[in-house]
Amino acid sequence: MTGLKLADIEVYTNEYAKKRQLVVELADTMRQEIEDVKRKHITELKTRVACAAEKKQALINVLDANKALFDKPRAHIFNGIKVGFQKQKGTITWDDTDKVVELVKKNFPDMVDTMLKTDTSPVKAALEQLSVSDLKGIACTLEGSGDKILIKPTDANVDKLVEALLKDETKD
Repeated sequence: MTGLKLADIEVYTNEYAKKRQLVVELADTMRQEIEDVKRKHITELKTRVACAAEKKQALINVLDANKALFDKPRAHIFNGIKVGFQKQKGTITWDDTDKVVELVKKNFPDMVDTMLKTDTSPVKAALEQLSVSDLKGIACTLEGSGDKILIKPTDANVDKLVEALLKDETKD
């Protein structure tokens, strides 16, 4: 295709521009129709979300009051909803970095390279491998590691769609 003139390039550009404009027009039409559907249903969606939130809170209260039912197994699926309890990972904290460094060096001398950064500060990822008693031995505490109520629909895609719709609505 060598030897073309700018006028020839303009013809190709014109053909592309026309086809691209058709894409733009269809995309605009689709966006407008989606917005119309959202406007039509958003109030009812908000009402249903609020009602579901009330029922979820009631379920949380019932689960919290009946933990013994979830010793083994720790979770069950009823009506497509997984309920029960799951262990949380927890967060390691410390008040005195120097004390933690000193105690890691004392209690775990063979693991200093993995538990302490070269600037001599604790490495959380390495500390997460220790037991709670070992953490106490180096002046660390494990927070938020208890049971957490689990309520997880098996069709979570719907929840993501609803969240996205509601997020868009709050922007508007």
